[in-house]
Amino acid sequence: AQNIIWDAQPVGIYIEDGNEMNSTFEENVVVCSSADTGCSKLGSNHGGFYVIGMTNHFLRNRVANYELCFWTPGGHKPRGQGL
Repeated sequence: AQNIIWDAQPVGIYIEDGNEMNSTFEENVVVCSSADTGCSKLGSNHGGFYVIGMTNHFLRNRVANYELCFWTPGGHKPRGQGL
């Protein structure tokens, strides 16, 4: 979708409830400008992408200065929380 997200805290892009199925997230840039503290707290399970549900496609995205680039519970909620 070619978005630029700047200094979003604590997460850049939420894909959270399971309604986002079979979507493509492509060429997005998520940047935190704070090199000292970052935009997410250590150990918080937050990152540039926070994804629940594993039914989407992620292509050529970039994340800078978050504790995690991509956070997901994986198979724990493979189709999200909405189902």
